[in-house]
Amino acid sequence: MLLAALLAAALLVALLPAVAGAYSARPSALVAYYPSDRLPTIVDALDAAGFPSRAPVYFGNYSAQPRYGAASIATDPSPPEIAGDRYRYMPILQIAESMLWDRRRVSEREAEKLAASGDGRLTGSMPSTRGVLASSSSRRIHWGRELGRRFRDRFRARVQKGERIMGWQFDEVRTEVAGRSGRAWREFARGIVYGLRRGRPSLGDEETRGLVHFSQGAFPVARKRLSSERARFWPELNLASIRLVGQEYPFFRGRGERRLRPGRRSARTRPRRRRPRGPVAPLPRRDDARLHRDPQPRRQRRPPHARDCVNRWRADYIRARARMGVAGFGEFNFMPPNDRSRVIYDVTRALAVGVRRLG
Repeated sequence: MLLAALLAAALLVALLPAVAGAYSARPSALVAYYPSDRLPTIVDALDAAGFPSRAPVYFGNYSAQPRYGAASIATDPSPPEIAGDRYRYMPILQIAESMLWDRRRVSEREAEKLAASGDGRLTGSMPSTRGVLASSSSRRIHWGRELGRRFRDRFRARVQKGERIMGWQFDEVRTEVAGRSGRAWREFARGIVYGLRRGRPSLGDEETRGLVHFSQGAFPVARKRLSSERARFWPELNLASIRLVGQEYPFFRGRGERRLRPGRRSARTRPRRRRPRGPVAPLPRRDDARLHRDPQPRRQRRPPHARDCVNRWRADYIRARARMGVAGFGEFNFMPPNDRSRVIYDVTRALAVGVRRLG
């Protein structure tokens, strides 16, 4: 039997004093990536989980269709109508090529305003990801900003129709930012989160912050020397993010809390205390826990009490990570077979326990 949705936890990161503020004061929770028809069940599970009344609970799904895939038909009612006022809807922009890359989608009147304000360029098809990364620094940043703004275009139109959208999610700052082509990826990502945050002021967009997902493999970039380029990368992420959402990929073996001991693979995701020569950038403490993308145990036979084993393992893991200090917990991937009601209820209950432990 396959038991889905094992919880992983957030990365412990340092606080940037300039942006401590109210955002880091309240532990929060996140659920993301689910079949649209399972959202009512997820909402019912969140209602039953027992989250503290003041704890922000975010939810959202991917909004843009793949660039070369068939477009899906929007369904009624909208996610905010299903979830009500208690939960904060934040749609997700993925960095993978989507229909947003094809062209700028604004009305004729909005296009005229943009042209009059000097924002009449970059209206057509974006280059491929490889083409963007191979271009100049300024070109990478400009196309990144345009992509973020196109996402704001998309949900500006939905807000104008009365839909309640509380912000956005960006998935994700990728592992490549820490690799050989790191500068190109960082500049592209920096442009995207700038565009998501600022939108198009000439069309009335207000500055809006969101959830920035951070790949597990990308965190080593935080331990590298703070070059002039990285000195522009970190402040932009800082300004744009309500929470920095960190991934972990624990092994489903032994007791959950042991996965976080020093030397274990999961524990290695923590930024090291040792500092290299020269200044490095601290990360903002905007670190909701994010689940690993494939949270299934290995395919193997499980005893009849396997569900209890999974729940105990998850509870141990959350307890240990809460003691280490994070800003919240979250679940990524309620897609089949993780969309079973019992899995949804078990995981959301565990998230609520973790948030309560954080106080």
